[in-house]
Amino acid sequence: MIMRVRRLAPWAVAAIALAAGVLYLVAIREGAVHGYYSPASAGMAFDWHNFIYGSADTAGFAGVDKIPGSLWPQALSISIFGYSTWALLIPEVLASVATIVFLYLSVARWLGTMTGVIAALIYACTPVVAAVAQVNVPEAWFALPLTIAGYFTIRAVQSGKLWWLIGSGLAIAVAFQVKMLQALLLWPVVIIVYLIAAPGTLWKRIWHLLVAGAISLVGSLSWVLLVWLTPANSRPWVGGSDTNSPWEMVFGYNGLGRFGWWTGRTFIADFAGSSGFSRLVSPMLAVDLGWLLPLAVVSLVAGIVIAGRRARTDIARAGWIFFGLWFAITGATLVWASGIHTFYILAYAPALAALAAGGVKIGYDSIRISPNRLAWLSGAFLVVQIAWTAWLISRAGEYIWLIPLIIGFGIISLVAIVWHRADIAVAAALIAMLLAPLTWSISTLGATNNINPTASHSRQGGPGMLPGGGMPPGGGRPPGGDNSEVLISWLKAHDPGTKYLVAGSSDAASGLVIAQVRGVMYLGGGFHDADPTPTASQLAELVSSGQLAYVLQSMGGVRPGGGGPSGGGPGAPQQSGTAPAVSKERTAWITQHCAPVMSAPPGLLSCE
Repeated sequence: MIMRVRRLAPWAVAAIALAAGVLYLVAIREGAVHGYYSPASAGMAFDWHNFIYGSADTAGFAGVDKIPGSLWPQALSISIFGYSTWALLIPEVLASVATIVFLYLSVARWLGTMTGVIAALIYACTPVVAAVAQVNVPEAWFALPLTIAGYFTIRAVQSGKLWWLIGSGLAIAVAFQVKMLQALLLWPVVIIVYLIAAPGTLWKRIWHLLVAGAISLVGSLSWVLLVWLTPANSRPWVGGSDTNSPWEMVFGYNGLGRFGWWTGRTFIADFAGSSGFSRLVSPMLAVDLGWLLPLAVVSLVAGIVIAGRRARTDIARAGWIFFGLWFAITGATLVWASGIHTFYILAYAPALAALAAGGVKIGYDSIRISPNRLAWLSGAFLVVQIAWTAWLISRAGEYIWLIPLIIGFGIISLVAIVWHRADIAVAAALIAMLLAPLTWSISTLGATNNINPTASHSRQGGPGMLPGGGMPPGGGRPPGGDNSEVLISWLKAHDPGTKYLVAGSSDAASGLVIAQVRGVMYLGGGFHDADPTPTASQLAELVSSGQLAYVLQSMGGVRPGGGGPSGGGPGAPQQSGTAPAVSKERTAWITQHCAPVMSAPPGLLSCE
């Protein structure tokens, strides 16, 4: 029986991954492409300089407000297939499917192949996974290297081999290129579990961690160091910073600023309610990821208790520590951050799925191996889990018809527990626990939001945008500005060969970037036009020196920096430093020195 399960497990995982991938591919026909990341990926697609430095425009003037790691797969896809919804979203599908596979490999190494299959199934049924797979936000490419790091860590703890630990550190370094400091939350977990459970002497374990940590640190900071050492006039302005500094962008704007611990400009994504434990079980996050939260927490406690007295190097106990700390540290950080997008919680979804799968194994063993009070406890907890699921459904007010089905399968599982039929009990329990999250996952297909992908329909806002801007599902160009084919054709036909062909705010000019118009320069940077560049004097110098040919107006005139494509709203960065004053002066200069180009489409200005 065991050998048969081992032989079938890879096929089962392949079926789960394939089914998820097919559903995601079908869904992205109506996929929601992000209004900021999509043009930025297009701007990076056909220029290696823009690609490496993360330019948001085609001129290489304005950089995105983060390390561009999550945009590189999109840019490569666009360079191969051209700009389209498919080119932007297929990399997200591939990352989501690959995460399912690596989660299986990790958990199979920890608690066996069947538990690995269950973990993969739970992850694939998690609503936030389905929502993120359809939108080109960074999280899909963040969860993948974190899960790979988990696999390498389990291998390192089992073998005590340095190269597995280095592999884990490098995977964390890759994750750093996507979400920066958040990736480092996994390092304390790796350190603790390796010190506790890896074979070898304490000094050997410490030495291994120092070597792997140093390599990981260099890999993590490689992009930051590259940008810092590159002269400012040879690279784009670092988006999200007031001082053109990658250190400020990474550690301030995208780091301490997320907790309100930074005095400079920061970014607060106010989409998931107030900070605190209540955020974790709020209607939005609970629907996205909270279905098996009770199972994961109770399983962690039970797993630690059961494996508590085993040998120091016992892999079962090490795995409970690893996935438990990953879930606790990352979850606590996101719960107490000043503001988050709902989809940020994908960062601990693999750990939660692993813990829940481990709990299923504990229940299975208690029924099959030694049917005693542990089996009765498993039955009692199943009642609690079903009650939690039913409460979440009733609170959401949707899919109420699921409740009797869930209760029915729960009763079947309880009867099987009484008769010590472990296979039937676990199968029925899994159906009871996964029916609701699977339904919510399917409900997101082709209907998720492009700015805040979530399974919570109360936050979808229909097929359009939430406050903060972006593009409606299905692709197209961002709203704002007359970026018609007429304007694009005119600019290409009247290109005088200047360094910068046209300058404009990101909402007005992003369509030109998508169309690969040469020399498009963002005024005020890419995200919410909130960067203090160029100044009015710099703009005047570009015009007088013949480096800039045209300026593009926004839909209501030249748009001051600081507003998003829809004028701000949740997620708008806090203005600080010189950016507002620079924007005001720049707007005044354009008003005084620029006039419409008579032969051009409306909105195009020539300056003197």
